[in-house]
Parts: sequence; structure tokens; C-alpha cells
Amino acid sequence: MAERIKAIVPVFLFLTRNNTVYLQRRHNTGYLDGGYEPIAGKIDGGESPQAAVCREAREEARVIVSDTDLDFFHAYLNNDNPHQPWLGLMFRTSNWEGEPTIGEPGKCDHAGWFPIDNPPERIIPYVRDALAQIASSVTIQLDYYPPGSIRPEM
Repeated sequence: MAERIKAIVPVFLFLTRNNTVYLQRRHNTGYLDGGYEPIAGKIDGGESPQAAVCREAREEARVIVSDTDLDFFHAYLNNDNPHQPWLGLMFRTSNWEGEPTIGEPGKCDHAGWFPIDNPPERIIPYVRDALAQIASSVTIQLDYYPPGSIRPEM
């Protein structure tokens, strides 16, 4: 019998307005630094994905998001590191309180609004795919990234 995976489960929040998306550039994290992604973080023990997204929005971008305003639209399985797979859950919203700003300067050195159909050049591959899904109006999609498929594109 094959061993079952034990995945880390990060959540992502795409803040969207007027065909733009708020993205942050990873810095000093040790993983995909220099790449842009939306608000993101891991689910804490006992926390729902929606609660994790709302907490990360407060911590990373200093905005308040209600779980009732979240739209789950994308999931992916990243087996780029076969010893530690990641199962990412992606949400989007166009409703929040406050103006997004860098809340964790030790992990992010730039943030801003970018056209959904023309993100920064150094976009993380699974984020690029999620943005393409937002642009195409697909309601939900599941992607799989086999070993060796993430880092070569960066």
C-alpha cells in the first residue's frame, strides 16, 4: 500500500478591484523569495481555512475581511518537494475594510496593485495559474504540480 501524503495547507487571498489584484513580493523567507503572491499563510491548528485567510489578511496586509465575503475558487497540490507536499486553497474577495499595506516587512519588501491579466514578471507559477483562472471567470479549478515543476520557472 502506498504511503498517504501529509501535506502542509496554506491559504491564499486575492484582493481584487477594478481588474487589479493586490500582490506582495516575498523577501527573506527562504522559499521563492523575489516572487509575487497574494496574501498567504498556513492554517493554524484548530483553525478553518476561512478563519486563516481572515487572520492572514490582518497580519500581512492590515485589512479586515469577513469570512462571508470569501469566494473559494482554486486549489492545487504542489509535490515539487516530494518530502513535503503542499495543498493550497485559494480565495478571493472584492470586499474588505482598510487599505492594504505591508504588515510583515521582514517577509515582504514590495506590494501593490497589478493588472490581473498582466502580473509582475516574477510571479509564482501557482499564483499565475490562479490569476489566469480569475481572468477567464472559471469558477473552480484543481491543479497538480509534479516534482521539479515549480522552481525551474522562477
